[in-house]
Amino acid sequence: MHLDCCFLLEVDENEKLRIKEDENSNIKWIPIEEATKLTNEEKMKPVYKKLNEKIKRKYNKEV
Repeated sequence: MHLDCCFLLEVDENEKLRIKEDENSNIKWIPIEEATKLTNEEKMKPVYKKLNEKIKRKYNKEV
């Protein structure tokens, strides 16, 4: 059995990103449309695309 979980967080893009080196040293804020470009897991690309489409519908804006 395989289970993928995704979390979508809404944040203030001007908020300073706090990095805890021993836990999350390779993180950064990205535009949501870049999620599909940056993942190396092909099976996650449709998931990210679907999330982006839901956000677009909810906020009625381009993503």
